[in-house]
Amino acid sequence: MPYAMDLLPGELTSVQTEYGLDGEKLFWLGPYKHAELIKSYVTLVWGRLTPYIRAFATRMTALSLPLVIFCIDEPALLACEEGRLSQAHSSPLYCLRGQTIGFFNKFTLLSVLLQLGIQVVVMDFDVIFFKSPTEHLLEQAHRENADILVSRTFGDGCMNIGLFYSRPTQSSVSFYLYLIKWLWHHPYDHDQWIFQVLLETGNSANVNSLRTSDRRWPHWDEFEALMNTSTTRTRYGILDPVNAYITNRVYEDEGWTGDLSDIVAFHFLDGQGAVNDEIATRREYLDLWSLFYNGTEHLLGDLGAGPLWDTIPGLLQVLEDARRDERPSDDVTCLTWDPVREP
Repeated sequence: MPYAMDLLPGELTSVQTEYGLDGEKLFWLGPYKHAELIKSYVTLVWGRLTPYIRAFATRMTALSLPLVIFCIDEPALLACEEGRLSQAHSSPLYCLRGQTIGFFNKFTLLSVLLQLGIQVVVMDFDVIFFKSPTEHLLEQAHRENADILVSRTFGDGCMNIGLFYSRPTQSSVSFYLYLIKWLWHHPYDHDQWIFQVLLETGNSANVNSLRTSDRRWPHWDEFEALMNTSTTRTRYGILDPVNAYITNRVYEDEGWTGDLSDIVAFHFLDGQGAVNDEIATRREYLDLWSLFYNGTEHLLGDLGAGPLWDTIPGLLQVLEDARRDERPSDDVTCLTWDPVREP
């Protein structure tokens, strides 16, 4: 099996489930059951980050953001359920149990939720919201008639799928199903690069050339029926990487500039628990998990206490260290990549 995943192929293209996962829970999430879940925020957690689940959920609850946590191991599920019970009368928190470690599953779960009619924001666990992004996301998607909104690196043209919003449209569903298919057949390619190439090329010949006749997976015919790229073009927009959806300055192409009060989300870029000391701007690792989530739950849950940079010790300095004088010119492009090549 070239790429393991939790959801069965048929579950990606149908509102029927074979219960390959916590399947029944997925279908509890439909907006016909829970009107508040017309919009949902989704993240994946496992392993060493499990202790931070409760504080993370506290922040999302304070901002009234319905949250689905895909728990990839048993300790994560237990921590999520503990957090859910502690916030039973607040914004919804749903804990789904997975089995397979890997970010591939963010796209499989997203595919199912979109087909349930849910607008979805997928976020890495190292993203924290300073304010609710919901109104801003809906306004931008409406203004730009976009199916997908995705964040971008501060210093170049690379998309950053640590945070992206998707509307439940036919074109977005088709896009993610095709992305899943590509990643299945090319498990060693970088999902973020492929995401960008497929989104930017749209229904061009480059996308059609990515097709493969190798049908190692069942249900490909169902997939192909949903992926008529000659007639369906996925419209996308870029979330402001300069001042609204910002990143920590771990390496030189990252950072932000502008006003603190305009920050919506901070991607602090700590998925590995380490940095390359030779090229990191600080020349050493800075543990921001502890800064945000150790002993700060009361601050994260109290919107009346003031902005996070005023209440969480050390955060203002982190933000100031990440601030840049200006963004590089718009002609800085992302890494080039040949979408037709084989791995």
